[in-house]
Amino acid sequence: AKLLVKSQEVVSLARQIDRAEHLKQRKAANIQWKRKIVEEMDLPSDSDDEQDEDARLAAKRKDWQEQQQQHKLRADLKRLLQRFERPASGLPVHAVARSGVA
Repeated sequence: AKLLVKSQEVVSLARQIDRAEHLKQRKAANIQWKRKIVEEMDLPSDSDDEQDEDARLAAKRKDWQEQQQQHKLRADLKRLLQRFERPASGLPVHAVARSGVA
């Protein structure tokens, strides 16, 4: 039962990290796509869709907060993974899994 709870925590954190990374990559791809379209169509380009300075600062602040959250989630995941006991040398992993030792 303890192993199941630990595993669920690990999976939950890993999903949160994966979801955040996916959103970050999608956002970056969208920005890159927009820049490419603007360049190909020879449209006038004001950086970041004419955002004013306040909007740019807010975006930078949000990015920083997201990075800090990612670092925290990764640290939590690392801490949880370190709590798992490793099988003793010479003992097959499947034997440990069947025994429920953790």
